[in-house]
Amino acid sequence: MGLAERFAALLEAGVLLASSDSAEATVRAIRETTQTLLRAERCRVVGLTTDWRPGHSAASAEEQEAARRAAEHRGPLVLNRPLATELEPDAELALPDARSALCAPVFVRDEMVGYFLALHSQVGKLFGEEEQQLAEFVARLAGAALERQQLQRDIRARVISAQEAERSRVARDLHDEVGQALTSVLLGVRLVESTVSNDSSGSVKPSDVLPRVAELRHHVAGALGSVQRLAFDLRPTVLDDLGLVAALRRLTASAVTGDVCVELETVNLEPGDRLSAEIETTTYRVVQEAVTNVARHSRASKCSVVIGRTQRCLRVVIEDDGIGFRTDALSGGGLGLLGMKERAALVGGTLRVTSAPGQGTAISLEVPLDE
Repeated sequence: MGLAERFAALLEAGVLLASSDSAEATVRAIRETTQTLLRAERCRVVGLTTDWRPGHSAASAEEQEAARRAAEHRGPLVLNRPLATELEPDAELALPDARSALCAPVFVRDEMVGYFLALHSQVGKLFGEEEQQLAEFVARLAGAALERQQLQRDIRARVISAQEAERSRVARDLHDEVGQALTSVLLGVRLVESTVSNDSSGSVKPSDVLPRVAELRHHVAGALGSVQRLAFDLRPTVLDDLGLVAALRRLTASAVTGDVCVELETVNLEPGDRLSAEIETTTYRVVQEAVTNVARHSRASKCSVVIGRTQRCLRVVIEDDGIGFRTDALSGGGLGLLGMKERAALVGGTLRVTSAPGQGTAISLEVPLDE
């Protein structure tokens, strides 16, 4: 294979491995690229698609020893001659059914997750230093593809978990607030109905019924308010209609803040100014989570939200005078911080948390803006 053909094969191998969307697809890509680049007669892949661990397979003693040494070497090894009767530490290795063999480990996050064997039963000394480098290229690309797939699975799991948590919260709020209010309305209606229907003598006066009707009106208004609050929490229409500043003003004045006095200050942002939908949604959700945490956990009396725009970035700072906490003792998902950081990362932003016991908390969000 000439230089141009080898270069084209390298590019094709890179595309094939980088685009693989499952472990099975990665295994197929390894086999195809190994046979093309290394001119292997066949390729055997071990692990990758299962919870494989070194030494836990049905492979021969020679193959397991080859995989162990490749793992220690942290790179491909050429297997030159048959193994001696005992597994000597310095003995060269070969597989009985192959005249040429090469073993390459695959690592994900510094952990070996499998290996592949390039084999040829007819041609001897087929693999040398160049083939080792090519095998290293294939193994690294395969490891990167597997890591990306694992990250995608983790992200999907987090998304599903977040969706279920939100559905549970909505269901709980509907049951606790709206459900109880409507139950009270139903009981009240039945009481009024019973009072009127049993009044065969016509002695029931409007004054006997009107207080009950007023109470029912109160319950219905409360239920309607709960539904409106739930709808606003799920997706505030003011964010779509009027923009980020208007939505934040409504948020900081809403019941979510509890007894905490929340002040909003804007810098170089007017109520009618609009940013991209992704940035507005991300910023709103981060502020919403932060302010909710202040109301629920901080025991603060005051909280400030300052949002400002420069030519290149949007910056938001949420500060409170609450009890604070040790940031090094906080678990990864504590107080919704992980979700806030992930939201910021999705729009290329960063989120920082500064806090200490007795010194309040400051959360800063920076998001780059297109010029």
